[in-house]
Formats: sequence, C-alpha cells, structure tokens
Amino acid sequence: MKKPNGYWTFEQCKKEALKHKHKKDFESKAKGGYLAAKRNKWLDDICKHMIKIGNYKNRCVYVFEFDDNHAYVGLTFNIHDRKYRHTVSDKNSPVFIHIKESNSKYKLKQLTDYINVNDTIKKEKEWANYYKNNGWVLLNRIKTGSIGGNIRIWTKENCHKEALKYNSRKEFMGNNMGAYLASNRNNWMDDITKHMKPKQHQQKWTGNMDNILKDNYSKISQLECSKLLNVSVNAVITRAKKLDLITPKNYITEDEIKFVVNNFQKIGATGCANKLNRTVDNIRQIAHRHKLKSPSRWNKKEEQFLIENINKGIDYCANELNKSYKSVLCKCKRINLKSSNRKKWTPEEESFLIKNIDKGFDYCCDKLGRNKSSIKNKWNKLK
Repeated sequence: MKKPNGYWTFEQCKKEALKHKHKKDFESKAKGGYLAAKRNKWLDDICKHMIKIGNYKNRCVYVFEFDDNHAYVGLTFNIHDRKYRHTVSDKNSPVFIHIKESNSKYKLKQLTDYINVNDTIKKEKEWANYYKNNGWVLLNRIKTGSIGGNIRIWTKENCHKEALKYNSRKEFMGNNMGAYLASNRNNWMDDITKHMKPKQHQQKWTGNMDNILKDNYSKISQLECSKLLNVSVNAVITRAKKLDLITPKNYITEDEIKFVVNNFQKIGATGCANKLNRTVDNIRQIAHRHKLKSPSRWNKKEEQFLIENINKGIDYCANELNKSYKSVLCKCKRINLKSSNRKKWTPEEESFLIKNIDKGFDYCCDKLGRNKSSIKNKWNKLK
C-alpha cells in the first residue's frame, strides 16, 4: 500500500529497519522506507544492528570444523543462509551427510570478510591447502575455486566465444541476452561480431523495375508483382502510388462498393459475394470500412419458406433466400427441421460414388438424384 507524502521520517525508517536482519530484506520488503533512508543518508545510522552479507560479486570464505578432525571449506555471499542449507535443507550436502553418519559436533567459522569474488576464490584455495596440510580431512567433493550456481561472469573472451556460435546479431541476442547486453555495455560488440554477416539493406528501385511494374501492375495482382520483382507487397503498393499507376483488376471498384452499400442489409455478405463474384471476406471488409450494419435476422417469411421447401435441399433454400449454406443449416437445427425426402444411402450408391467421384460432384448428383451437399457429406465420410 502506497504511503502518503512525508510518511517516511527518520523515526519511521528506523522503526521499519529494526524489523529486518539484512539491508537486502529491508530493500525488498520496504522499498519506500529504504529509498527514503538512502536519499537522506540515514542507512548507516538505522542499519547498525543488521548482519552484513555479500552479493554475487562479493563473497566470504567459511569452514565447518568437526570434532573428528574433518572440515569443509567453501565460499558464500550469505553465511547464515549457507549454514541453514548445509545443516537442514540440503540433504545431499557433504556437511549434512557427515553430521548424520558421525553425529559429531561442528563449529562454523567465517575466515574472511566479504571481498571480491576473484580474491575469494584464491583465499578459498589457500585455506583448503592450510587445513589439508595441518592434518584435516576435507569433505569437499569438488575442487575449491568454484563459485557455484549458474552465474557466469561475461568477460570479453567469454562473450567472443559465445558470439562465434551465431551468424547475426539478432540471433546472438535471441539466444543469449546476458552475453549480448554485456557486450553492448562494454562496447565489445564491433570486435566480437566481425565474423557475422552484415545487415542486408533494402533493395533500391531501378528504372528497369519501374518499367516492369508499369507494364504489369494493371494486369496482375500485387502479390504476383511482388514475386516478379522480388520485393514485398507493401513496397509494390508504395511504389505504385508514387508512379500514379492504375489499380490492379482484382481491386474492388467504386461500382462494387456502391452495390455492397445499397444491398448489404438486404441480401447479406454471402448474397453480395455471389452477385459480384467476390469472397465473403472481401464483402465484410467493405462493410466494416463503411460501418454497415449486418443484415436482419431470419424473419417469419424466410422461416416459412424454409419449412415449405426444405425437401428441395439446403442448397436450393440458400440460393433462393440469399443466405449461406451454414446459415440455413444452423436455422434447421434450431427449429428441429429435417427433410422428409432424406433417403438412406445404399451400398450400391456408395460404390458408385467411390468409382465416379473423379468425374465431379455434378455428375454424381445427376446420376444418383441427390443434391450436392448430400454428395459432399457422404464423400467426406467415405474418404
């Protein structure tokens, strides 16, 4: 919950700080109080009681000393958390296993302050050698000097090794954002990406390409023009506008737009599409641009016509009512309307359909005396 302005006084910040053991907890759990204390330089005064811990770049060396002359040397940025993990939560830890097997007592000692991780690694090796040379049995499974976890320090060499795996900067960024950001931050990008392919610049329009576009723009579609010139469709459209070229044949004309505006509410998208020999999507796009309302729902006359003529087939009703096949079919399902002339398919009809489907649906309709939708549905089941 956001605090009102002026809430974070010195006393409030100190009261909040006393609830936390580390500055990291103070910052994460009371961000407003922490920032106010940092801005007013109160942190040193109100955080005196807190335990000092490190971070991923600053760590300390510690040791578990056991009564039976065994020892475990390690490094960490939070010695209290490490103690809990070794003795309670991590049951695969060498310390946890040794305590369970030998039941011996231990002492945890912090051997260094929280210092730079590279210096800590050297100190860890020195302390491990010290304990080994003085007769202690080390419990460490892995050689000392490992910082643990999945943290990787991105030096210029490491970034260069990673960059060599990729052919472009985009691929480099997508596969390893950490190395990419480190390279950008330290201005190594130009040096480590010399092997990569340069970015391809957009193709410039030449006089020859303009001539090809002028000759073909009114004859073929924009997509075909783009393939012919090896450019994008948007590039073709933009260039055609600059050259004042006539729109291709597949563009919708003003007369067609007027027809849709005048007839959309009467016959719907499917009816307009059938009259203009266009797709339903094209008609709907025009309707959307001109904010045309969708045609009215089924009225009583249309419903009555459907009931009287359903035996002639859904295709017939759809054509007469200027509605789509799907619309008529859904309406039949809603009012539980079924054709009384529906005949069951005989094995002979099915075999005839399988043998003669190559001759087309119309041929099968004529020979079998069935409508096209019936033939198509049966063929889909027999496939």
